[in-house]
Amino acid sequence: MTDYESKVHNLFASMSYAASAKLNLFGTVTWNKAESALDKVQMPDLAAISAQTGGDLVDNMDYDFTNLNSYSDLDYTLLKLNGGLSYKVSPTVTFTLDGEYADLTDDQGYVFGNESGSFYMVRSGFKVQF
Repeated sequence: MTDYESKVHNLFASMSYAASAKLNLFGTVTWNKAESALDKVQMPDLAAISAQTGGDLVDNMDYDFTNLNSYSDLDYTLLKLNGGLSYKVSPTVTFTLDGEYADLTDDQGYVFGNESGSFYMVRSGFKVQF
């Protein structure tokens, strides 16, 4: 009938650095590239099936898969960057601050619509240990 091929490449790097006894820095980079697709669909020959089954076609096989391979493609790239810090205010209280940026590029956006986009987020808070 058909074959499905998928190619995925991932890259991940992270770092953590203790700048001082109270200050820690960290960051990550994530990159993902994914491609996949169906080959052209080859439907069985109805005349051959009819001859093998004595004319008894189990189901009406009047399906059209002509363009299935053309709208089954997946091709996107995702980049995520993250960085932040934690600062120990006291032995039991730590201040945290980090940010994240993500960018998705959808090069075959016709399946679910174009899903390309970016976002960034900044978070901060206090961690209390007791």
